[in-house]
Amino acid sequence: MERHSELVEALGNNALPYRTIARWIGKFQQGRVSTNDEQRSGRSVSVQTLLARAVIEQLMYYIKSHGLH
Repeated sequence: MERHSELVEALGNNALPYRTIARWIGKFQQGRVSTNDEQRSGRSVSVQTLLARAVIEQLMYYIKSHGLH
C-alpha cells in the first residue's frame, strides 16, 4: 500500500502497522469522519493512542486531499 509506505518513510519506527492503516482507510471510505473514540469503559487514553490519533488525522487529510474517499 503506497500510503503506508509513505508513512513508514516519513515516520520510521513510529509508523502504525500496515493492517492498522488499511483498517482506518476502510473506515474513512465507509464514511467515518472523526478519530475521536466512542464512549467506553476501561483505561484512559495513552500517549501512544494520542500519537496514533495524530497519524490517523494526517492520513485522513491525505485521503481527502487526494480525492481517495
